Amino acid sequence: MRKRAIALSVPLLILTAVLCAAIGSVQIPPGEILASLIARVSGGQETLPSSHALILYTIRWPRVLLAMVTGAGLSMAGMTLQGLFRNPLADPYIIGISSGAAFGAAVALATGIGASLFGSLAVTLFAFGGSMLALFFVTGLSRKGKKLRQSRVLLAGIAIGQLFSAGLSILMVFYSDALRRIVYWTMGSLAGVALRHVLLCLFVLIAAYGVLHHYRREMNLLLLGDDAAKSMGVSTEKVKRILLFSASFLTAVLVSFTGVIGFVGLMIPHIARLSAGSDHRILLPLSALWGAVFLLVSDTIARTLASPLEIPIGVITALFGAPFFLWLLSRSEGGHL
Repeated sequence: MRKRAIALSVPLLILTAVLCAAIGSVQIPPGEILASLIARVSGGQETLPSSHALILYTIRWPRVLLAMVTGAGLSMAGMTLQGLFRNPLADPYIIGISSGAAFGAAVALATGIGASLFGSLAVTLFAFGGSMLALFFVTGLSRKGKKLRQSRVLLAGIAIGQLFSAGLSILMVFYSDALRRIVYWTMGSLAGVALRHVLLCLFVLIAAYGVLHHYRREMNLLLLGDDAAKSMGVSTEKVKRILLFSASFLTAVLVSFTGVIGFVGLMIPHIARLSAGSDHRILLPLSALWGAVFLLVSDTIARTLASPLEIPIGVITALFGAPFFLWLLSRSEGGHL
């Protein structure tokens, strides 16, 4: 039954991707999209009108691919951290990654540093640097000897996140002319990312998936506690460091291109866990597939609901995620907030 859920999720993702690519200011029939894809894969003649092909392959498909990669990556990171901390309320941003990225992006947007050298990519690079700086501080503060304490990671993440948030607020006060751009970036968007950058995100996603897939047995054993995992031959400290870095690095790369997109890593892995149990051999691919579907749908709503205006995708995911978080919180407290 659990493997069947994965098998059914693959065609669901493909169907969702085609439908989302079809929807927009210019409607493209899904059948024509499928025919065009088949023709391109098989080396046949393009069946779409040139204007539709231009829209589809230069604008929509890169965005659809980015939505799938980002949704899958954030869900995988959330699944990893929830298992690592044995806490269903953990998500990729709990260790300060998003705050560090937002601060780094704000520095680039407000001061223009690096723009002459890197152009629009300066914001991405500074956001990634901020994320890695946050991770460096959190892991450094969380060590006791050679051991990485999960409780300290959470507390340090909250503290470092607040520190970077304070720095972000200071920048917004002193650089009020960049306020609009900073706020928009912090709400997330999949617009305007070049295909080569989408492919970079895809490469990082595949690498992270490979690492997490390799340690899926260890993740299952860590759910039993460190002592039990050690008794079964798991090098717990090494595995925890690898898992924490993999989830954090994946999140940092994605956030640096898309801005902060909340609740995906909190909500989707938990739904997958409720549906398929806690076995990471099933949970990993299921979280990735469902995360990709969720963000595809959310992005389509974001770009079409108020067309020609585009709603930041973080707003849409929050509309889904905040009620789910409240439900999860009440459930974890025995039904009482």
